[in-house]
Amino acid sequence: MATGDAPTAWQQEPCPRWCVVQHSETDHEHDRTHQGLLAEIPVVALRDRPSQEPGRRDEWYQTVLAVVAQRRDGSGTTGLYVGDGEEQRLELDLSSAQRVAARLQAALGMMEP
Repeated sequence: MATGDAPTAWQQEPCPRWCVVQHSETDHEHDRTHQGLLAEIPVVALRDRPSQEPGRRDEWYQTVLAVVAQRRDGSGTTGLYVGDGEEQRLELDLSSAQRVAARLQAALGMMEP
């Protein structure tokens, strides 16, 4: 919600400062979510797919991962969504996301270029 906008009647709490959603009185109850700015990250991901080559199952493919903070109105728990909307998805609370990010950094630091 833009700063200074009045909350809708269904909102149980004011929008967090990072919310960019323009809420409406007509929002479906499943859409009553605070969301931050969307970041899109092009990636190459692995999926298990049958291949034309004998003995080969893995397939690397290009996709875009979305990263966005979100919180259902009234829940009190902010989460982080990371996913492509199809095959790849993580939805984590913030402390879990911080642990995953730290472990990713540590794993990357041990890898050879």
